[in-house]
Amino acid sequence: MVGLKGRGHGHRARGFTYLALLLAVALAGVALLVGTEVWVTNARRAQARQLDWVARQYVQALRSYRQAAPVERYPSTLADLLEDRRFEPPRRHLRQLYPNPFTGRADWEPLLGGDGRLRGLRGLRARIPGAADGVEPQWVLITADPAPPAAAAPPAHSPR
Repeated sequence: MVGLKGRGHGHRARGFTYLALLLAVALAGVALLVGTEVWVTNARRAQARQLDWVARQYVQALRSYRQAAPVERYPSTLADLLEDRRFEPPRRHLRQLYPNPFTGRADWEPLLGGDGRLRGLRGLRARIPGAADGVEPQWVLITADPAPPAAAAPPAHSPR
Protein backbone atom coordinates (compact mmCIF):
# COMPACT_ATOMS: atom_id res chain seq x y z
CA MET A 1 0.00 0.00 0.00
CA VAL A 2 2.88 2.30 0.58
CA GLY A 3 3.76 2.21 -3.11
CA LEU A 4 0.28 3.37 -4.16
CA LYS A 5 0.26 6.36 -1.83
CA GLY A 6 3.63 7.57 -3.07
CA ARG A 7 2.59 7.16 -6.67
CA GLY A 8 -0.60 9.23 -6.30
CA HIS A 9 1.25 12.01 -4.50
CA GLY A 10 3.91 12.22 -7.24
CA HIS A 11 1.24 12.52 -9.93
CA ARG A 12 -0.26 15.52 -8.13
CA ALA A 13 3.18 17.12 -7.87
CA ARG A 14 3.75 16.69 -11.60
CA GLY A 15 0.50 18.53 -12.33
CA PHE A 16 1.59 21.42 -10.12
CA THR A 17 4.99 21.55 -11.81
CA TYR A 18 3.31 21.62 -15.24
CA LEU A 19 1.07 24.56 -14.22
CA ALA A 20 4.05 26.40 -12.73
CA LEU A 21 5.98 25.85 -15.97
CA LEU A 22 3.06 27.19 -18.06
CA LEU A 23 2.85 30.26 -15.84
CA ALA A 24 6.62 30.82 -16.15
CA VAL A 25 6.44 30.59 -19.97
CA ALA A 26 3.52 33.06 -20.05
CA LEU A 27 5.39 35.52 -17.83
CA ALA A 28 8.52 35.17 -19.96
CA GLY A 29 6.43 35.94 -23.07
CA VAL A 30 5.01 39.10 -21.49
CA ALA A 31 8.50 40.18 -20.40
CA LEU A 32 9.84 39.64 -23.95
CA LEU A 33 6.96 41.64 -25.40
CA VAL A 34 7.65 44.57 -23.07
CA GLY A 35 11.37 44.31 -23.75
CA THR A 36 10.76 44.35 -27.49
CA GLU A 37 8.64 47.51 -27.19
CA VAL A 38 11.40 49.23 -25.22
CA TRP A 39 14.03 48.10 -27.71
CA VAL A 40 12.00 49.38 -30.70
CA THR A 41 11.42 52.72 -28.98
CA ASN A 42 15.13 53.09 -28.23
CA ALA A 43 16.02 52.14 -31.81
CA ARG A 44 13.61 54.77 -33.20
CA ARG A 45 15.09 57.40 -30.87
CA ALA A 46 18.61 56.49 -32.02
CA GLN A 47 17.51 56.75 -35.67
CA ALA A 48 15.93 60.15 -34.97
CA ARG A 49 19.17 61.39 -33.35
CA GLN A 50 21.15 60.10 -36.33
CA LEU A 51 18.71 61.79 -38.72
CA ASP A 52 19.17 65.10 -36.88
CA TRP A 53 22.94 64.78 -37.26
CA VAL A 54 22.68 63.87 -40.97
CA ALA A 55 20.32 66.80 -41.57
CA ARG A 56 22.79 69.20 -39.92
CA GLN A 57 25.58 67.88 -42.17
CA TYR A 58 23.53 68.45 -45.33
CA VAL A 59 22.35 71.92 -44.22
CA GLN A 60 25.92 72.93 -43.37
CA ALA A 61 27.16 71.62 -46.73
CA LEU A 62 24.45 73.46 -48.69
CA ARG A 63 25.20 76.71 -46.88
CA SER A 64 28.96 76.24 -47.32
CA TYR A 65 28.57 75.62 -51.06
CA ARG A 66 26.28 78.62 -51.50
CA GLN A 67 28.55 81.00 -49.58
CA ALA A 68 31.89 79.75 -50.94
CA ALA A 69 31.90 81.62 -54.26
CA PRO A 70 31.48 85.36 -54.89
CA VAL A 71 28.16 84.65 -56.64
CA GLU A 72 25.98 82.77 -54.15
CA ARG A 73 24.19 79.85 -55.73
CA TYR A 74 23.19 76.35 -54.77
CA PRO A 75 24.70 73.14 -56.19
CA SER A 76 23.19 71.37 -59.18
CA THR A 77 23.50 67.90 -57.62
CA LEU A 78 24.55 66.22 -54.40
CA ALA A 79 27.82 65.26 -56.10
CA ASP A 80 28.72 68.97 -56.22
CA LEU A 81 28.78 68.96 -52.42
CA LEU A 82 31.34 66.16 -52.45
CA GLU A 83 33.63 67.86 -54.93
CA ASP A 84 33.15 71.54 -55.72
CA ARG A 85 35.05 72.04 -59.00
CA ARG A 86 34.50 75.79 -59.00
CA PHE A 87 37.81 75.99 -57.12
CA GLU A 88 41.32 74.70 -57.72
CA PRO A 89 41.91 72.41 -55.90
CA PRO A 90 38.28 71.28 -55.58
CA ARG A 91 36.63 71.87 -52.20
CA ARG A 92 34.70 69.30 -50.23
CA HIS A 93 31.59 70.63 -48.49
CA LEU A 94 30.43 67.14 -47.49
CA ARG A 95 32.56 64.10 -46.64
CA GLN A 96 30.15 61.54 -48.06
CA LEU A 97 26.53 61.12 -49.09
CA TYR A 98 24.96 60.08 -45.81
CA PRO A 99 22.16 57.52 -45.88
CA ASN A 100 18.75 58.05 -44.36
CA PRO A 101 18.90 56.28 -40.97
CA PHE A 102 15.30 55.08 -41.33
CA THR A 103 15.78 53.39 -44.70
CA GLY A 104 19.51 52.67 -44.60
CA ARG A 105 19.96 54.05 -48.13
CA ALA A 106 20.87 57.43 -49.59
CA ASP A 107 17.39 57.60 -51.12
CA TRP A 108 16.92 61.32 -50.62
CA GLU A 109 14.58 63.09 -53.02
CA PRO A 110 16.10 66.38 -54.23
CA LEU A 111 14.13 69.60 -53.65
CA LEU A 112 14.89 71.98 -56.48
CA GLY A 113 14.42 75.72 -56.48
CA GLY A 114 13.01 77.80 -59.31
CA ASP A 115 16.45 77.91 -60.91
CA GLY A 116 16.63 74.11 -61.04
CA ARG A 117 19.35 73.96 -58.39
CA LEU A 118 19.37 71.77 -55.29
CA ARG A 119 17.81 73.63 -52.35
CA GLY A 120 17.19 70.71 -50.01
CA LEU A 121 16.32 67.06 -49.59
CA ARG A 122 13.28 65.08 -48.58
CA GLY A 123 13.20 61.57 -47.23
CA LEU A 124 11.06 59.12 -45.29
CA ARG A 125 11.29 59.62 -41.54
CA ALA A 126 9.66 56.39 -40.43
CA ARG A 127 8.18 53.28 -41.95
CA ILE A 128 5.52 51.72 -39.82
CA PRO A 129 5.56 47.92 -40.14
CA GLY A 130 2.15 46.51 -41.00
CA ALA A 131 0.60 49.94 -41.62
CA ALA A 132 -2.45 50.04 -43.86
CA ASP A 133 -2.04 51.31 -47.42
CA GLY A 134 -3.98 54.48 -46.62
CA VAL A 135 -1.53 55.54 -43.90
CA GLU A 136 0.77 58.30 -45.15
CA PRO A 137 4.46 58.00 -44.22
CA GLN A 138 6.14 60.79 -42.31
CA TRP A 139 8.55 62.94 -44.31
CA VAL A 140 11.57 64.95 -43.23
CA LEU A 141 12.68 68.10 -45.03
CA ILE A 142 16.31 69.19 -45.07
CA THR A 143 16.86 72.66 -46.47
CA ALA A 144 19.27 75.53 -45.95
CA ASP A 145 16.54 78.05 -46.82
CA PRO A 146 14.43 79.61 -44.07
CA ALA A 147 11.31 78.62 -46.05
CA PRO A 148 11.23 75.26 -47.89
CA PRO A 149 10.91 75.25 -51.69
CA ALA A 150 7.45 75.08 -53.26
CA ALA A 151 8.08 71.44 -54.25
CA ALA A 152 8.31 70.38 -50.59
CA ALA A 153 4.81 68.88 -50.37
CA PRO A 154 4.77 65.05 -50.15
CA PRO A 155 3.99 63.30 -53.42
CA ALA A 156 0.45 62.09 -54.11
CA HIS A 157 1.67 58.51 -54.19
CA SER A 158 4.45 57.53 -51.87
CA PRO A 159 6.97 54.71 -52.43
CA ARG A 160 6.65 51.66 -50.19
